[in-house]
Amino acid sequence: MIGIYDSLQRLDLRENSNLLEVCIGPGVGLEEALRYQGVKVIGVDVSKDMVELSSSKIAQHIQDGRAKVVLGDVHNLSFIESNSIDRIFHMNCCYFWEDVEQALKELLRVLKPGGKMLSAMKYRAIKKGNHDPAIFKNTDPESYLKSLEKVGFVNIESSPVQLQSGCTGINAKLGCPVSSRMHYTAVFSSKTS
Repeated sequence: MIGIYDSLQRLDLRENSNLLEVCIGPGVGLEEALRYQGVKVIGVDVSKDMVELSSSKIAQHIQDGRAKVVLGDVHNLSFIESNSIDRIFHMNCCYFWEDVEQALKELLRVLKPGGKMLSAMKYRAIKKGNHDPAIFKNTDPESYLKSLEKVGFVNIESSPVQLQSGCTGINAKLGCPVSSRMHYTAVFSSKTS
């Protein structure tokens, strides 16, 4: 969770902007993004259970029109208009995509010109673990970076993030324990203006 808080802070969410999060899981990222004043969110997940769970957590925001949660697939975001999203976020998600390039094409399509995407992945943990390659299909960071460039993302920057202190972002005041294992790779990319 702390990685989610840190990642969203790095996305520079601003009032009246909108955020698309894919692979929302239990909705922690959506909850955190909604703490930023005036930010609207769309969450997408292929799991009906995760859509229901996250929807229940942010039900009031859905009623207020600040949030929408959709059962869907990153490979086909036809329910989102082209060039309509300011920021995109996904964490520990691309490992599972059937077709990385198709998923990235869809994300690029919905991103506004000048918009930013943050892909946050725990590649080190994946490489150390014993993960089923039939499920964890895309675990090579270099391949992911090449796919971003191939489909048209620009300003691609990848850097390791080692969290050194408690929670960052809106949740900083809540205080979160940090262990030396709390790290991720942050990959920023954007769409040409």
